[in-house]
Amino acid sequence: SQEDHERVYKSSKSNADTITSSSPNHQVLYSLDATKLSIYFHETNDDITKEDDESMSKKMKMNKFDRIQFNFPHWLGKANNRYNRQLIDNFLKSATDFITPNTGEIHMALCDGQGGSSASTLEQWKRSWMVALYAADHGLLLTHVLPFEPTHDLSSHRGVDRPFHVGKNPKLYIFAKPNNDSDNKGEKDIVSTSSTMTTMTSSVQLQLCCRHELHIELPSHDQPVEISNDVAEAKIHSPLYTADEMANGDAILNIIQDSVVPKGIRVEVPIRKFLSASTTGLESNIVVFLVVYCGEGRPLTRNEADQYRSTTETEVAKHVPLRQNRIGRMVSKPVPYSLLKGLIEERANDYLT
Repeated sequence: SQEDHERVYKSSKSNADTITSSSPNHQVLYSLDATKLSIYFHETNDDITKEDDESMSKKMKMNKFDRIQFNFPHWLGKANNRYNRQLIDNFLKSATDFITPNTGEIHMALCDGQGGSSASTLEQWKRSWMVALYAADHGLLLTHVLPFEPTHDLSSHRGVDRPFHVGKNPKLYIFAKPNNDSDNKGEKDIVSTSSTMTTMTSSVQLQLCCRHELHIELPSHDQPVEISNDVAEAKIHSPLYTADEMANGDAILNIIQDSVVPKGIRVEVPIRKFLSASTTGLESNIVVFLVVYCGEGRPLTRNEADQYRSTTETEVAKHVPLRQNRIGRMVSKPVPYSLLKGLIEERANDYLT
C-alpha cells in the first residue's frame, strides 16, 4: 500500500511528488502485481464499464503503454533460478498484452549473467534465467541488450530501504512484439517497429536458434528422382532439383527459404558432409546437412522450429529420398546464436554419422 511504501522507503513521497508534478497525466500506483496487470488495466476501451469509468482508482482507463519497465526483478529472498524464471515468465506473459502495437517495448534491467545474453558456454546459458526463451513463448523478440546504469537509488534489499549490488555490468534487455500478421514463406523483409528503431530485428548474437540434421540419399545417377503422384501434383508448377544440386548447391537452403519458413526466420546450413556407402554400410551414399533456424525478425520457439523441421523434410523429400531412420527427430532446444559455433565444434564428430 502507499502507507507501507512511504513507511519503508524514505524517498517514497518525494519521488511520487516528482512524478505527478511533471505532468497532469502522470499517476503513481501502489500494490501492483507485475505478473497480473490485467487486474489493474483494461486491454481495450470496450472493456471499461460505467462503474470502472467512475472509479479509476482500481483500473486505469489507459489500455496500452509505449514502454513497460521492470528493473532488477527478483523473487523474495535468496531464490533459485526456477522461481526467478517463473517470475520473468509470468511478467512477460502479463505485460505483452499492454504494450502499444508495433511500437511498444518491454524493458528489463538485470544483473550481468542473469539474462543469458553474455553466456559464452552452454553451461552458463543453462544457469541463467534465459529471458529470451520465455519472451519468445509470449510472442516477444529480444531486440537489444544494452549496458544499464541506474539513475535512481537502488533500494528494497529483502523488503527494507537498503541498497543492493547489481554487479559490474548490469544489462538492459529490450523486447518488442513483431506484427506477424503476414506469414508469407520465404520473404526476408523485417516488420517495422518503434520510432526508436528503423526495423524490428534481433542482432545475430542474440537470436535464438534451433538446429537439426537432414540426411538425404543420393541416387546412383544424377537425375531427378521419381516421385509419387500426390507429390507430383503438389509440385507440378515447381522444378525438381537434381541430386547434384541437392548435394553440392544451395538447393536445400532455397527450398527451406522459399517453401518452409515465414519472413523473420533466418536459415543457415553451416555443415554439409558426404558419407559414402562404403563408409556407412548403407546401400546409398548420404549427404548430411545441419539446418539452423534463427529468430531474426520474429520470436522462435522450439515447437515452431520443429514444425519447420517437419515441413522441411516433406519438401526436400519431393526432390530426393531421405534417410528413413533420421526423419522425425525433434529439433534442439533453443540457444543464443552466439553459442552455436562452440556447440558445433564440440559435436563435430556427431554430425558425421
